[in-house]
Amino acid sequence: MKSSVFNIIGGGLRIIITLISVPILIKLLGTKQFGIYSIANAVINIVSLAEWSIALSTTVLTTKDNNKNISSACFYSSIILGLFVFSVTILISTAISEFYSSLSPDDVQSLQRIIQIGSITMCLRVIQQYFVGIEQANNRYDAQNIINTVSNTLFYCGSIAFAYTSKSLLTIFAWQLIITFFSVITHVLFSIRIKLITGIKQLLTWSNTDIKKVLTYSSKIWPSAFGSVLFSQGDRLIVGKLLGLEATGIYTALTSIVNQINILSALPAQPLVSYVKSYLGTAEETKLKKFVENSSSLNVLLSIGIGIILICFSPEIINLLLGKWTGTLNMRKSFILLTIIYSVYSLNASGYYILFAVSKEKLNTAISLTAGLITLTSIFILSNEFGLIGAVVGNAGYWITLLLAYYGLRYIPNSFNYLIKSYIICTGILFLSMISTLISNLLGRGMICIVCILLLCLVLNINIKSLSQKILNKIRPHNNLL
Repeated sequence: MKSSVFNIIGGGLRIIITLISVPILIKLLGTKQFGIYSIANAVINIVSLAEWSIALSTTVLTTKDNNKNISSACFYSSIILGLFVFSVTILISTAISEFYSSLSPDDVQSLQRIIQIGSITMCLRVIQQYFVGIEQANNRYDAQNIINTVSNTLFYCGSIAFAYTSKSLLTIFAWQLIITFFSVITHVLFSIRIKLITGIKQLLTWSNTDIKKVLTYSSKIWPSAFGSVLFSQGDRLIVGKLLGLEATGIYTALTSIVNQINILSALPAQPLVSYVKSYLGTAEETKLKKFVENSSSLNVLLSIGIGIILICFSPEIINLLLGKWTGTLNMRKSFILLTIIYSVYSLNASGYYILFAVSKEKLNTAISLTAGLITLTSIFILSNEFGLIGAVVGNAGYWITLLLAYYGLRYIPNSFNYLIKSYIICTGILFLSMISTLISNLLGRGMICIVCILLLCLVLNINIKSLSQKILNKIRPHNNLL
């Protein structure tokens, strides 16, 4: 519960920062420059797939394992993969002009330089993932979220300042590199201070056998991350290729908001990896069942609840997000469709993490990769035929990942039927909130939003007042952060 609470609070703060910052960046940079910014980020994040899910591997392999050689092997693996990511990103930056042949020479040159800076950033992020994995294995989600939230805040504040003063994307990505460097140093110092690692010497213990074990395990779970990131970033590359920079900027603005549904709603389920691995099949399995149901209920509440809010207040959100571009390309319909798609597919979170905990990496991989490839194919075909609205509808291919919840939850005794029924009923409440699209009055839409949220809490048996008190009780005694 405590791990989930800190994840939700940290993730919630980062989402608020994103919601405030993205509209400001769009207004300061314009949709064309924001389109370049989006494409560069997508390229860098896709290349980051080469890090082979080092954070998750470290979490799984070091949970309840006192073998220091495994820990150091994870560290060396992160360095090896970080350097590989750096090399691949540099190579891709030189080929970007051929892929985006329709862009002007200045735009291509700008993209190349940004991606080259991003290659160093991604190398550092991969190394940082080792320390994130160690913190997760020891359930230190509190400090992890503090570090990530502070870094995120500094990045967006600096980006807005540079966008206002110079409008230089190069400067923004250089700032991102600086923030990432200090974030890595902070994770290192924290891990040493509370003895998650005993010192730099521990990290330098070389073991060929253990490094091979880490890379082998990582290679098993990597394709699952590939499907996820391919879907969340590859779509922007396709839209940029087929529809141009302005459409990419608009599409990215819309998806950057609805993607927060998935990011935030997955956070309560993230600790399931270490908890299920530790308690499944033990005398404390009953406690695990309760934790899985609580985590899954919070996942549903956040994914469907945020979706309801976005649908009911979509006119105001669109106007805030895009301003003068609001009336083009049928923005509200696109935004509502994306909200429904992301809210529903975000219900896969519990199953996704449970499958890793019970060593069903191949099943997780098969579902995630299939969903990612089908989604990108749909986006490509529909974008060609119907433009932006086609790209939006193509995202529905990722609903295939709901199979993760179907298979994952079956491993938790006596939880499957309860949770699946909750998912179905709560999805019905999401569609019920669509009534708000027929009402222009803000107060009327607000009332529909409140009614739908209360129905959601009723179905999930969540007492908001009691939950708030539990959250406060979990936070108060935890003062040993640093």
